Amino acid sequence: MAKSSSSGNERHPGTVSVRSAPSVLRGIALLLDLVPLLLLTVALSSSWLSTSALQETSSSWNAIDRIVDLVNHDPSLVTSPLILLACLFVLWSVVSTVKLGGTPGQRLFRLVACTARGRHLTWRRAALHATLAVLTTLLAGLGPLWSLADPERRTLYDRVAGVLIIHEPQE
Repeated sequence: MAKSSSSGNERHPGTVSVRSAPSVLRGIALLLDLVPLLLLTVALSSSWLSTSALQETSSSWNAIDRIVDLVNHDPSLVTSPLILLACLFVLWSVVSTVKLGGTPGQRLFRLVACTARGRHLTWRRAALHATLAVLTTLLAGLGPLWSLADPERRTLYDRVAGVLIIHEPQE
């Protein structure tokens, strides 16, 4: 967990002076975390996909036109798996962050989720962080893009939830 420097943080007594994890490492960790979630989403939602619906479309159309027609005919073929993926992501993030200090992808790169005081996240704060991550990403990527302009490289959902993702030093 984050350790306070000898001087601490003069602007906010009791907080830990640390640097946020690099955005690139956070992005790679997220991609690694999404792989099992995407596979599980495909496996669970495969029952929703109907091959008979694909056969109903005209065979003279190309594959992209058939897919567009299918989605226009039944939008739940896209929305249901996306909602499932979002729910799995929140569950995965909350449980692994509370139990491990970060998701498996984050832990691979020694990234740790903590509060400004260096404490582990509570269930409530982890759930808020993960839910805000999904919602702000759906808003044109505003949540993650925020880190590009933020001086501490924190995302919008990090700031709102009061979470720091730090790079844990080697012991």
